[in-house]
Amino acid sequence: MNNKTKIIGLVVLLSVVLGLAIWAYGKLSKDYSSNKTTTPSTIQGSNTEGKMPYEQLFDVTIYDNQNQKISLLELALDKPTVINFWASWCGPCKSEMPDFQSAYDERGNDVNFVMINLTDGFRETTKTANKFISSSNFTFPVYYDLDMDASDKYAVFSIPTTFFVNAKGEIVGMHQGILDKELLNENIDKII
Repeated sequence: MNNKTKIIGLVVLLSVVLGLAIWAYGKLSKDYSSNKTTTPSTIQGSNTEGKMPYEQLFDVTIYDNQNQKISLLELALDKPTVINFWASWCGPCKSEMPDFQSAYDERGNDVNFVMINLTDGFRETTKTANKFISSSNFTFPVYYDLDMDASDKYAVFSIPTTFFVNAKGEIVGMHQGILDKELLNENIDKII
């Protein structure tokens, strides 16, 4: 085989691999949209009224500022709840925090805000999270996922991720990525 034949063969092989990669990307990302809030797709049971059934919120352990264990279910009991997973090193998380503060100031009496910091102990600690919160003058409640229990059980693979839970404890929607004030309030309206 001469060099010209080898080069042509290599170009054909790379073209095939590239074509397969493009096809696979298109196929796998077909239903993905980072700019929309979704309703949970893992639904158990059925609803005879023709309305879409929702996934029930399940319990995990998180921690408060005094390092006391808190039940997520107890925080969300009988009140619409917004659950946001974030970290102080996350630029998109930091940019949406002022909108969460505004929503908390305006609607904190009617809606629980559960801001869960992904506290892995290495990249993020309670000290770094608290420093960010206090320097930014945020007053919404902050909790810590010290055991990574919440992020694991709620399959939070990217942040920010926000869940919207109605007063019945049903997850009505989930959003991955930055929420602006309008979209945040639009989703809060769905759970009130």
